[in-house]
Parts: sequence; structure tokens; C-alpha cells
Amino acid sequence: MTIKKFHAGILCFLLSLATILCAEVIYSENFDGIKNGTPLSELNWNVKSSENQSLYRIEDGVLKITCLNNPYNGGFAEKDIPLVKKGTLDFDANIAMDGVGNARGIALAMGVYNVSTWFHDYCGDWRRYFPEPPSKRIEGFSIEPVGHRVLTKVDKGKWNHYRIVFDADAGIVEYYCNDMVDPVHVDADVPVLGRAEYMGRHLSFASIGFVNGPVTYGIDNIALAAADDSAVETPAEKGNSILVFQGISSNEYRAGLELEKLENYSIREYWAESILSEIPVNKFRMGRLPGRTTLDKSRAIVFVDLPLGPDCVPDYFVKRLEEWVKNGGVLITLGGPFSYGKGQYKGTLLEAILPVNISGLWEVKRASSPLIIRPEKGFEKLSEQISKDNPAVYYYHDLTMKDGAEVLVNSGQNIPLWVYRDYGKGRVVSFTGTAMGKTYGKTVLISEWKEWGEFLREVVQWSLSE
Repeated sequence: MTIKKFHAGILCFLLSLATILCAEVIYSENFDGIKNGTPLSELNWNVKSSENQSLYRIEDGVLKITCLNNPYNGGFAEKDIPLVKKGTLDFDANIAMDGVGNARGIALAMGVYNVSTWFHDYCGDWRRYFPEPPSKRIEGFSIEPVGHRVLTKVDKGKWNHYRIVFDADAGIVEYYCNDMVDPVHVDADVPVLGRAEYMGRHLSFASIGFVNGPVTYGIDNIALAAADDSAVETPAEKGNSILVFQGISSNEYRAGLELEKLENYSIREYWAESILSEIPVNKFRMGRLPGRTTLDKSRAIVFVDLPLGPDCVPDYFVKRLEEWVKNGGVLITLGGPFSYGKGQYKGTLLEAILPVNISGLWEVKRASSPLIIRPEKGFEKLSEQISKDNPAVYYYHDLTMKDGAEVLVNSGQNIPLWVYRDYGKGRVVSFTGTAMGKTYGKTVLISEWKEWGEFLREVVQWSLSE
């Protein structure tokens, strides 16, 4: 299979995908059947570049952009496109396919509307570049400072597939590279179409001009599509995936490993990472987050002792999560030393949908005696084993139930341990216990119980079936 045939296959896939997921393909070009040497200007692109800035021509069914040494004055090419407030831009790119020895700086940039990206040849990565949100404006100035962020590493001389998913009204942009399931980065509060001091309405390629000599970049299979807002997933239409957000007690709960044993469901995991802080506080961030499509097509999400806060789970995702539950999703939260109160849930949109009220940072209490679980609904298959083994919780979150919430699993001391609440078409189930402590006496810590995995699977299945 030749490279060109491979890319043509990608374009066919993209266009068929766009037909399913998007209302309209606004612009597409794969440069097939175009005579070698044809300048891009003959394809109704506005090319503003001289021969000593950058060259835009078609060769072997690929747009080849040759960037020359002309710092900050490398020229550009742009295509007028209709206004699309919510959509996707797909393209293939081969960075430094020729002249790689000269690729020692910054050259190729591409953008859609007011969202610009560029390839940092020296550092070997793809970056986004646009004005920062209003919250970062400098006092006394009305213009946002321009900022850039590394999106992902890029190998030179290889074809990669890129996707930019944008929503102007929500101010959100997702960036993908090869893996079309999870974005490499998500930006919120983005001026997608530009504010008063900026202009959009273009698809563009440009040369920043920092090269030691001529460097050629390949572009192929461009597809701009408008999203179909009328398509809303219902619970029956959702896929069979369960997203597990692994927080601080992930080793104790083993949720991903245990849920993989569920039949007819696929598990996708996302991990919280500890990051350095200049002050003595715990700081975490998610290694990655699911994109909108992945979230919409999942059946359930499990938060495993997951801290919240803007550094870990950003506000835009919490808002998406609330909408997802309202439309039929099931959220399950597992307690621990860094969830609920210590996890900064209080006062957030997540607290608003939980079946419990968050009391404060220090809500985790040690039980005066083990809280042996006593299911009030379901778990018939495990009832005999529960009575025999006495699985228990030793440390718990001292929380109160909200009006309308119900108890799924109680304790011998009448302290609710699993509480649920229907929210819109969906449901939120919260485990107010923790995996803290060690088994002692005639009880067994619930997470060390030999039937813990089966018990967790029963919780998930019950939550999805009711």
C-alpha cells in the first residue's frame, strides 16, 4: 500500500464519519488528480507569499509547503470558509518531509478561524497559539496576552493525523493526534471565532520562517465539517464503555481491574497525577481527559477517590459531566482521603448532583466500631457471603443525605454507606466509606474482601439496570 493510497483511505473514512456525526462537510480537499507543480493559488486559495518567503504547490497528490529562512515574515495562504460555530477540522501532516537537517526552529503554522497551531521543529512538538482567555488579561489592557501550549510530541518525516474539535458558544477546543478517542489537550474559554480585536473566517497555513534553509512540509486530506447539534445521545443509544477515573486510592479499590470482568462492557482508564507545588499542599492533575464524543457514548463513569479542583478536573469538564448525567449517564463516586470535602467538591456543580451534602475538608471519621455493610436493595447473590464474612468500613465520610436520595447499602450502625439519587434521566451513586485501614477482628475491610470485585460489579450493574 502506498502512502497516498493510505491517506485516501483515511479521507474516505473521515467523510463517512462526517456523514454520520456531522450535519455538513463544509470543505474538503485531498489534492488527488491535480497536476504536479500546480500552485495552491489555482485552487482558490489566497496566497500572500513571495519566492523568498514560502512556496505552496501540489506534488504527488499532496500539498507541499516549503518554508524558507525569513523570521516572522514567511508568508501565508488562506481559504475563506463559511462560519461554523461547532465543528471539526481534520488534516494529515508530514513535518519536515524534506530538508529535515534545516528544521532547527519554528516554521509551519496552520489555523482555523481564531485557533492557530504550529509545529516547533526544534522541540519536536505540535502547539496551540492564540490569545489567552479574558481572565488572564493584564490590568489596564483590553487585549489578551498571546500564549502557547505544547499539545503533543511529533516525529519528523512521518505522516500523522490531526483533528481540532471546536465549539464557539461553549468556548472549548479539543486537539487530537492519531488517537481519535482522547484529545491530547483541551482548552476552555477560547475565542474560537475571534473577539472584537481579532478576525476569524479563514482556514490558513503560514510560515513563521525560523529555519536554517528550505524545509518542506506535507499536508493532505483536509476536511472541515459542521457538527449536528440535533443528535442527542439517549441511554439506549450510548455505547458499552465505562470510564474509570483513577484517583489516590486506586491501588486499594482496583476498580479498573475488577470492572474489566464485566461482560459486554469495555473499560477505559484515566489517571490523576501528583505534581510539584511551590507551597506545601497536595496538587494533582489528570494525565488526560476524555473528549466530548467519548464521554457522550459512555454508559457509566467511576470516580475513584478523585480530587477535583481546577488543577485536576477543570470546570468545563464538570459542566459536561453534569449534562451527561442529566441525559442518562451513571456516575459512581468512591470515597477516600482526597475525595468529597478534601477533594474540593464543595460548592461545585459536582456537589449539586451528588446524593450527599459535602460538610468540609475534615469530614473523614474513624468509626467507633467497624461499619458492617447491610444492603437494602439487590445483592441477592452475595447476601450469604456478606453475612458470613462481615465486610466493613473503618473510616467513612460523615455526610448527610440530600432530599430525594435513597440508601442502597446501610451499615449495622445505621450509617448509610452507599447512597444514590436520580438526576434528570441519569443517576449518581456515592460510596461514603473509604478503603482506609486494615482488616481486624471478625470483620474484613471491604476493599480487601475476596468478593469486593463482585460486589462493585453488582453496584455498577444495578445502577445501570434500574
